[in-house]
Amino acid sequence: MKTCLIDQSCGLGDILMTIKIGCNYASKGYRVVWPVEPVYKNLQRKITTIENIEFPCIHDVYDLKMKYEKLSRTNLCNVTETDSVLYVPIRKGLKSNFGIDLRRSCSHEASNMLSKFGMCGLTYDAWQNYFYFNRDSERENKIFKHLNLEDGDKIHIVNNKFGTPPRWNETLKTNIVTPTSLKRIEMRMIEGFDLFDWIGLLEKAVKIDTVATSLVFMFENINLSCTPTIYSRNKSSTSALEDFSLMKKIYNKQYHHKE
Repeated sequence: MKTCLIDQSCGLGDILMTIKIGCNYASKGYRVVWPVEPVYKNLQRKITTIENIEFPCIHDVYDLKMKYEKLSRTNLCNVTETDSVLYVPIRKGLKSNFGIDLRRSCSHEASNMLSKFGMCGLTYDAWQNYFYFNRDSERENKIFKHLNLEDGDKIHIVNNKFGTPPRWNETLKTNIVTPTSLKRIEMRMIEGFDLFDWIGLLEKAVKIDTVATSLVFMFENINLSCTPTIYSRNKSSTSALEDFSLMKKIYNKQYHHKE
């Protein structure tokens, strides 16, 4: 069985959305190995994909690690087959032949995501159907208690950060007001917990305000109690482009958008 190495180690939203790509190669008979950043080292346990995909941590010892590291340092930007592996650098989608052509007609954000699929001969349609979350109710309850929440609390979740931890320091500069009847919870890194442990709280929240980030990709596969408001990264401390033109196409659920 030939191995397919996927090069997209960070950006949880990017990883979740492009799992379809890994599943596509697995369905063709490839063994799919997808190295990820340490913050996602438990991804193998946290999600189930419809085809088998291995998610080793890039800092751990794993099969073909040296091959992956060597290929990821090259200028290869298109799907490349060698004697031993199929290298799929979706991280470099914008620099692929497909991505270069696409950038002439699309915004940066749109071409960034679409190029990942296009370079593999795929579309993003139904990307949500290729994985589901493995819930841990015990951990979800623990974070509920850690935040001093009680049954019956009406929760307002606010997230103003995006990026891959520990580089999770880009902050939305928008004043988000919490109604006095709600209990405000600002999302943050909490030692002993990860982003997936917040799913229970996200489902209970009666109001959610978040910058455009991986949370929105997670929303697609959980049962929300409200319609979240998604804020453009244009209002953040960086100059990242985000006009929601792509977001409105790739999501099944309805969201309030603020550019």
